[in-house]
This record gives sequence, structure tokens and C-alpha cells, in this order.
Amino acid sequence: MENRKHFFDNGKALASILGFFYHTGLIFSVTWAINVDPDEFSNGIYLFTQFLTIFRMPLFMFISGYFAMYAVKKYEFKPFANRRLMRLGIPLISTLFTFVFIQKVLSKKWKTGSVNISSVFLNDIMFFGNNFTLSHLWFLYIVIIFSFALYLIVYLIKPNKNKNVIIRFNNYFKRDRIHSSFVDTLIVTLSVMLIVVTVILNKILPNHALLPIINFGIYLPYFVIGALTNVYYKRYSKIFFEYSRKRFSLNVTLMSIALVLFLVTNGGLQLGFSTIAKYYGITIILFLLHNFMNFSKPFTRYLSDSSYSIYLLHQPVIVSVSYYYLKHLETNTYVSFVGILMLSIALTYLLDFLIVRSTNLGRLLYTGVR
Repeated sequence: MENRKHFFDNGKALASILGFFYHTGLIFSVTWAINVDPDEFSNGIYLFTQFLTIFRMPLFMFISGYFAMYAVKKYEFKPFANRRLMRLGIPLISTLFTFVFIQKVLSKKWKTGSVNISSVFLNDIMFFGNNFTLSHLWFLYIVIIFSFALYLIVYLIKPNKNKNVIIRFNNYFKRDRIHSSFVDTLIVTLSVMLIVVTVILNKILPNHALLPIINFGIYLPYFVIGALTNVYYKRYSKIFFEYSRKRFSLNVTLMSIALVLFLVTNGGLQLGFSTIAKYYGITIILFLLHNFMNFSKPFTRYLSDSSYSIYLLHQPVIVSVSYYYLKHLETNTYVSFVGILMLSIALTYLLDFLIVRSTNLGRLLYTGVR
């Protein structure tokens, strides 16, 4: 059995915790489920949230792709499907009909001053509703689709592995003359092309939360890279984990330039610069995790074990806390940001302990583990 890569565990914990900072920041920077008056929006908090988008969800997707490939290699289709649907499908549905429902009720009441519970349920929670969205659960939905597509692709190429173009393509990367910079350029180029195609498809196909075409294009590359890293770990580790500090400095520079250009452009250019920033952002965060957080201690294990349920619970909790905080307390923007952030973190981990860690039913509903 391969040695456990603790930096992946710590990466999940980090990405989950950063979700508190990101979604709390949205309250004070953009129109969201709950937000302050636009005249009070903070440019500083907006820039902070944009910085977090560069690597937070790509990191989640990379790790998801890595472990999805692990499951593909380990299980036949029936146990694979059962485990995927249990671990992803049950928490998605359970969270949607409980915590996300509460989130949508409070959001509606915040924006309109009144709320019809049955209307919210039918229009916002049921998939046929006019306002249906998956909220932050879109991530689980996409990973389910990507995982089954991955299993299908691996199954189809397995009988012809000596002739398949994907195998030949990866064998090509074994040659010493292929450098990291070439791989970087290739991945970024393919990612931009994929996103352009999905934007076009999004204009043609029906727009529905169950058909999130643009999200497919934005995050598929990181899922695929994670899956390939699982198969060709030694090769891809030199691209993402074990490269030189000189290249790390170069990647930081490229990400920073792309991020600045993303912030000052719009349209297609903004999309391209966002893709470049996200790619180099994921190489940076993976390098840091591998080199400085590849360890396991009781506290980090606790954070890692809770990362899944914390991801599910954190956004509805932030919306709930912000609803009552902003309604009853008058503080300046940054004090409110810190107050909502700290209260949300404390309440989410308390709910995780009381509901998920302490009850079998909670563990089943919000982690898919019996």
C-alpha cells in the first residue's frame, strides 16, 4: 500500500478553512446570498476574495481527481458507484434539504423582508423550481459527474492501452527533453481552449444548475491533472511538488502578473488571465503543501477528518450568522468581517462535533459514511 500523502489531507483542511474567509468576504464585497449595502463594499476584501479563488477550488478539484483515480484503480464498477454515490450523493441531498434550505430562507428574508417557506422549498430547493441552485454543493455534483466519466474513460482505454493515444502522449513526457515549462504552457493552453468551448456551449445549451457548463470547463483540467498525478506520480510530482525554488519564484511571478491582468481586464482576456493565474496558483499551493505541510499531528488530523463536513456546513452557517449579526449589531466593515468569521468558524465546528462526529445518523447524512 502506498504511503499516505499527508499534504493532501492538510490541503483539504486548508481549503475548507479558507472557505470561511472567502464566503464571509463576499458579504462585504459583492451581491451575494446576504450582503451589506453596495455603498459599503470594501475593495480590500474584494481583492482578498479574488486572490483566494485562484487556488482554493482548483486545489479541491486536484485532490478530488487524485483520489477518484485511486478509487477507479481499486474498485470494480458496482462498488465504485456505490461508494461514490454514498460519499457524494447522500451528503449533497441531505445538505441541500436541510442547511441550504435554511440558508435560502434567511437569504430571501434578508432581501425581501418576508418569506414564504413553501415557496422557497418549491422554487429554490426542488430542481424544477424557477430559482433552483445547488449553492456551494455544485462542487459535489461536478465531482460525481467527473468521477463516473473518469471510470468510463479508463474502462474504454484499458483494452487498447498499447495503442491508445493517451498512453502514447504520456510516454512522450518520459523523455528528458520535455521540460516543465512546456508542460505548463500546454496545460494552460488546453485549459483556455476548453473554457472558450464551454462558454460557447453555455450560450447554446439551456442554462440550468444541473448543467453548469462553464464550471465544467473551468475545473475539469485540475480534476484531470489530479487523476494523472495519481497514475504517473513520479513524473508529475516534478511538475507540481518537487521543483526548484527558482521555479517556485518564477511561478509566483507569473501568477501575480496574471492576477493583476485579470483584475484590470474584462471579457475573454479576463477569462484567459484567470486561467493562467489559477494554474500557477495550484502549482504554488501544492509546492508549499508538499514541502512544508507533509506531516500528520492530532490537530491537523482533526481538521482533515472534518474538512468534508465543514465544507458542507460552512456556507449556510455563515449566512445564518451574518443575518443575525448584521441585523442586530452595528460595527464597521472590518470588525463585522472578523466577528462573522470567528462566530461562523466556532459554530460550524460545534455543529460538526455535535451532529457529524457524535451521531451515526449525522455521519451518514453529511459524510456518506455508515
